[in-house]
Amino acid sequence: MTTIIANPIYDSVFKYLMEDQKAAKIILSALLQKPVVELTMKRNEYTQAHVEGVSVFRMDFAAAIVDRDEDGNEKRELVTIELQKAWIPREIFRFRKYLGNQYSDEENSFVVSEKPLRKSPTHIITIYLLGHSLHELEIPVAYIYPKIYDQFSNKLDMEVRKIPFADALVHDMIIVQIPRLTNMRVVSHLDKLLSIFDQSRKSLSKQQQINIDNDFYSNDSDIKTVVSRLEHAFHDDETRKTMDMEDELSAMFDDFEQTIKEKEHELKEKDDALKKKDDQLLTAISLLRSLGLDDKSIAEKLNIDVKDL
Repeated sequence: MTTIIANPIYDSVFKYLMEDQKAAKIILSALLQKPVVELTMKRNEYTQAHVEGVSVFRMDFAAAIVDRDEDGNEKRELVTIELQKAWIPREIFRFRKYLGNQYSDEENSFVVSEKPLRKSPTHIITIYLLGHSLHELEIPVAYIYPKIYDQFSNKLDMEVRKIPFADALVHDMIIVQIPRLTNMRVVSHLDKLLSIFDQSRKSLSKQQQINIDNDFYSNDSDIKTVVSRLEHAFHDDETRKTMDMEDELSAMFDDFEQTIKEKEHELKEKDDALKKKDDQLLTAISLLRSLGLDDKSIAEKLNIDVKDL
């Protein structure tokens, strides 16, 4: 049996999904590979910027996660999670801007002592859901964590988190390349969860929907929760209207990109023609000089200015 869900690649659907705290905790816990026990969407809620039809989607969270120390004891940590989704590589400057805002926002901190009042910045974790592939990175999910080295390039057996000064000035990064999910081997809970985003599962007749085999999630309650939320999104009238608008914007951007490519092709053809003409003139000039003609005579024969010659 097949369940039809809304395609979570759409900003409107992804927002609908992540606004459900239970589903958001499941997704973020799987990505962080640590339980998220508390989660609050920050006051800005989310940002959806459209520039020339390009959508950049951002959600910021304050979260409490549970980690384990070297002795296996659980410890609770407050972190800031910045989640962004974009489709084209040139959005990297916007990513840097958002990250800079996180570092400068004093609300990304927690109180260490009341008297005197002293705060410590929370660790920042950035998660990027990319609609394009990075040709240098062939794996679908990558974790980039800072390491400590001495002056001889030896990696030290120390955690950045244990040095407050360093921890406040670096961040962890998780990169998910959505196009690479199609050929991913599904071997873990995270793999299974992310495969919901696999665009090869799209309906052939309508890209707004994804068809999920019920056997795919029957034994996983977390996957069931996420699938159920996306199933509701598919039947939500407002979400479906917004998906239609996103399709229109995407079509406009595709037309814009195609126009640019055509103009670039035309300019290249003109450049090639000019280069060919220049090469022919150079050949003619060399030949006429070999026959002993001076520059003035050559310019007159070729009907060009002496300065250009």
